[in-house]
Amino acid sequence: MKNWASPGNTLLRKAGDYTKSTAWNSHIRKALPVLAILFFLLLNLQSWTLHPDHGPDRPAPEMAWFKLELLYQQAADHLNQQIASRPAETLPVLAAGDVGVLGYHTTTRVLDTVGLNSPQTLKHYPLDESFYAINYAIPPALIRDQNHDYLVILEIYGREGLLKDSHFNEDYRLLHKLPTDIYGSDGMLIFERELP
Repeated sequence: MKNWASPGNTLLRKAGDYTKSTAWNSHIRKALPVLAILFFLLLNLQSWTLHPDHGPDRPAPEMAWFKLELLYQQAADHLNQQIASRPAETLPVLAAGDVGVLGYHTTTRVLDTVGLNSPQTLKHYPLDESFYAINYAIPPALIRDQNHDYLVILEIYGREGLLKDSHFNEDYRLLHKLPTDIYGSDGMLIFERELP
C-alpha cells in the first residue's frame, strides 16, 4: 500500500487542485461580463412597467409619462374643429406655453409664450413672483400685446395672474375645459378671443 501522504503526492494533489481552481477561475472570468449585464438588466427592469396606464399597451419605462401630450392632442383636435368653422381669410394664431403637440397637430400659427420659438415674448419676463402658482406663469401683458386668436393653457399657468386679469376676461371666452390635475392644475383650458 502506498503512502499518499508522501511529499511528492502532496505536490501532485496541490497541482491538481490548482488546475481545477484555474479552470474554475477561467469559467468565472468568462461569465462575469454576462453576470454584470444580467445584474444591470434586472436593476433596469424594476423601473419598467409591462402595461402602462396610458398610451400603447407595451412595456415602457415608468418615466415615459406623456399624459400631458395626450391632453394637448385632445386640445388640438378641439381647436381644429373650431378653426374649420371660421372663415378661411386669415390663419389664426394660437398661444401656448407647451407648443410641441399643438404646433404639430393644428393648422394655426403658434405663439410660444415661453419664448423658445417666439422671441417677441421675452420682453414680458421676468414676471413678478406673485403671478406664479408653480414654476411657470403666463404674463397677462403678453396676452394683451400679442392679441392672438386662441390660448391653450393648464389652469395653473394662469391661476395667480392671467385668469384674474380683467382685460383677459373681457377679451377671451372659455371654449372648452379638459379635465386634468397635472401639476395641481384644475384642467386644461382652451380660450378664444371674442370677435368685435
